Amino acid sequence: MTLRFKRTLIISLAVLSLLLNACSGQAAAQAPDADFSIQINQVSFTSSDLSHLEYHEETLTRFGRDGEEQVTCSGYRLADILSLADLNAGSQVTFMAADGFSAEVSYEQAVLETTLIVLEENGEVLDDDNLPMLAVDGEGGNVWVRGVAEIIVTE
Repeated sequence: MTLRFKRTLIISLAVLSLLLNACSGQAAAQAPDADFSIQINQVSFTSSDLSHLEYHEETLTRFGRDGEEQVTCSGYRLADILSLADLNAGSQVTFMAADGFSAEVSYEQAVLETTLIVLEENGEVLDDDNLPMLAVDGEGGNVWVRGVAEIIVTE
């Protein structure tokens, strides 16, 4: 084999490998350009602080007055955010909205893979007043807190 043929073969194999990798997997969800901050046990975290975390899209169940609803939510896993804040244990997690509304869940429920801090609901970026939103799979709308401003983890 000539040197030119070897180079062409190697380049062709590299391009083929890149194409196969690009076509074989689903593209990872990407966070929208959203600006917010959350106080977590009196430490402030901004959207920039969270931007390096993995962004997830999940279909979650929310219960309301009209029954069960399937909602596609995109955001960060709360477990990842609490880990970033070095809060790896607790008993209760309280979520306070900017408008004064609050809700509580157990720490165990807060760190489930399907408990998210949501930036997008059903493909639409939340407006500034509702950003970000707590979404807890299988819970009623009274636990889905819009406009989360503060998270408090208690022992």
